[in-house]
Amino acid sequence: MCNLGYIYEYGRTGQRDYKKAFYCFKMAVDKDNAEACYKVGDICFYGDAFKKDYDLAFTYYQKAAEIADELDKDEDIKSDIYYRLALCWYKAYGTDEDLLVAFINEAEFYSYCDRFADKFRWQSVAKRIESLRTEILQSLDEELKNK
Repeated sequence: MCNLGYIYEYGRTGQRDYKKAFYCFKMAVDKDNAEACYKVGDICFYGDAFKKDYDLAFTYYQKAAEIADELDKDEDIKSDIYYRLALCWYKAYGTDEDLLVAFINEAEFYSYCDRFADKFRWQSVAKRIESLRTEILQSLDEELKNK
């Protein structure tokens, strides 16, 4: 179901259909598929099939991390999941802003794992994570200066 969700999300049938993608991903989430879980979060985050819902996106990102950690698999998507969680904590999307939690996050660790495993397109995820960490660090520095 997760793979079918990707087919609909990226329009491999000729046209993108985010509602069908959501349906397929959601079916896979019900079977504890961490990747489908973060893809449902993405659809909620970006408002691809429905109105944007940061609260629901954050909930699905957290669930994706829990599933991946609990089942001790899906190492190749953990950097993506933890990047999304860091972004939510940093921007207060679906949760309270928490710069320290956003900064001290597993995203960078799993990004290094991706690099050494030569994960497909690991560089793009690593660049997003590094950019976000730099932005968070600047915000933390500003917060300290203002105290």
